[in-house]
Amino acid sequence: MEVDDDSTPFRPKSGPSPRRKRKQSPRVALDFDFGVQPPEQPLDPKPKRKAHVSFQTLRPADDDENAYFEEDSLNRNTKSYIPRNQKRARTLSPGAQKRTLHANRAARDNTKKTRWEQEKEARRERRERAFLREVLTEVPPADAHFNGNGFASTMHGIPEESNVPEEMNTPDETSISEERMEDPTSQEEEIPEDPLAASLRKMAELNADRERQREREKHLKGEEVKRRAQSEDPGREQQKQQKLAEEKRRKEEEARRRKEFEKIMLEEEIRRRRAELFERLNRERELRHEQWSSGYWSHHRAVERYKGVSAFFDKARFSGETFPLVFIDIPWPTLKDPRRNKVQDLDWDVVNAFFSYFRKNSRPQEYKDILRPQSLHLHSR
Repeated sequence: MEVDDDSTPFRPKSGPSPRRKRKQSPRVALDFDFGVQPPEQPLDPKPKRKAHVSFQTLRPADDDENAYFEEDSLNRNTKSYIPRNQKRARTLSPGAQKRTLHANRAARDNTKKTRWEQEKEARRERRERAFLREVLTEVPPADAHFNGNGFASTMHGIPEESNVPEEMNTPDETSISEERMEDPTSQEEEIPEDPLAASLRKMAELNADRERQREREKHLKGEEVKRRAQSEDPGREQQKQQKLAEEKRRKEEEARRRKEFEKIMLEEEIRRRRAELFERLNRERELRHEQWSSGYWSHHRAVERYKGVSAFFDKARFSGETFPLVFIDIPWPTLKDPRRNKVQDLDWDVVNAFFSYFRKNSRPQEYKDILRPQSLHLHSR
């Protein structure tokens, strides 16, 4: 442990400390003489020039550069200025070039639009021509007969329409023009028919004959199947029948397994729901009897419990599937603690003791109101 050993003696203050003196500068007396006049400055022999132009400088006039700018500024006065280089005369109006550009752009747009319309019309015509060609190839001609394979063929010496070139199907324009020139009366009477209307008319004719054609094809197909079945090997037919039987058994087995699986799943769902229901009922029952499961037990509490359980017993609708009846929910007339109450303990003496205590500790009318309905209710149950 260290001790502060200071040998300096303690000196108490004898009185107030003297105020520190401030340093002050010595005062000097200043004498001002107001009668002395300032010396006169020499006057400038050249007076200051004032600018009479907005962009004229205030530099001396004897400067060459200033003289040059002054002369140039005077010459460039807006009132007396004449340009030295004249502008070139305009040969076109200001909007002529813009109008030319707009006209060229409009011409290009019109050209593109016309070309697009032509291409679209050509595609439409090709599509209609291909559709008509496809429809006509599927429909046999009127004088066609069916061979053994079920396909239509033409008569002797008449080619089919699908094998005829397109140039042969369409008449020559020169021959048509010659015929029209030879017969002028028919040219006047003939009216050009719309290609679209002609196509629609031909399609309507084909649709009218389509049902008859389908029936004919179905009949021929059935005959072909029968003929093949007769011509095939009997062993192959037997194999086919066995395969069909095996497929049928397999489908039946799958259906049976599916039904069994669905039945098992349904039973499992029923058990799960029943377990959830019983669990919920047990929780509600525990909450309902919680006040009678703890604390000191007395005859007065036995009577109160009997009243509460009787009221719930009268209102409840017990069922073996949805709400089963248990021992604790029955209002047994006993003074014993329900935690130690058993079926073997219920006899005539226990019931008589309960109602004797209840008669002594209740009003007569209350005793009658409780006794008569409960006795009838228990006997009816």
